[in-house]
Amino acid sequence: EAKREITMIWIQDKTGRFPERPHYELKELDLDCEEFSHRILRERHNGELIFPIPTDDLTVMIERSDADLDMYADFSADGPTVEGVTEFAYGKKPFVRVSKLLTEDTILENRLRTTLTHECGHVRFHRFLWDMKGANYSLFPENRTKRQICKREKIVQAGVYDWMEWQAGYCCGALLMPMSNVKKTMHSFMLRQGTGPFPLGELTRAAEALINCVASEFGVSRLAARIRLLQIGGLEAFSGERPGLWS
Repeated sequence: EAKREITMIWIQDKTGRFPERPHYELKELDLDCEEFSHRILRERHNGELIFPIPTDDLTVMIERSDADLDMYADFSADGPTVEGVTEFAYGKKPFVRVSKLLTEDTILENRLRTTLTHECGHVRFHRFLWDMKGANYSLFPENRTKRQICKREKIVQAGVYDWMEWQAGYCCGALLMPMSNVKKTMHSFMLRQGTGPFPLGELTRAAEALINCVASEFGVSRLAARIRLLQIGGLEAFSGERPGLWS
């Protein structure tokens, strides 16, 4: 499925992976992810938006992004915290591989869901980089497959320096918790609880209740819900910093 055109600028890649790397405005990532999530849901559920998004629909998102998917990958040789890998090869579809440990254990479904959407973010927003790099054989010797390895600790909260993981992590939250739907949840919560205005202090009881509400409504962990709320202004970090202002 073709990805909508979004605004992007090139800036220096300080990691050295590429000469330059893409910088996206967060509102552009949010809009793209929301339109994509809503389109998949409406097509598969008779025009309805269903939350939490069924996990089967998350696998469809990857396939509709023109990538192959293996849900039963063995990453034992890569280390205990590797949960997803996206393999890029010039001239071929990306190949998303998800740890079988997540697929086979229902207790880990939240981690499965965030891993699927994280890898979908790589496919949708980074594939073109590998295609560009692959077109220049001096930069891509022997046309080898390149693996973007995603570890548990970076699925939803990568450091800002690791821009590729950070962008995929942001897309993970934006696909599972589309902006307009989270805003509706926040508004309903405010009316029920009599709290506000936003952002709520991160360490308050109201913030704890809001995190639990979002986690339940969108089928994510409390950590994923907290990070999403911090990014979109529902919560104010205790440190005064807001993750999500760098991409």
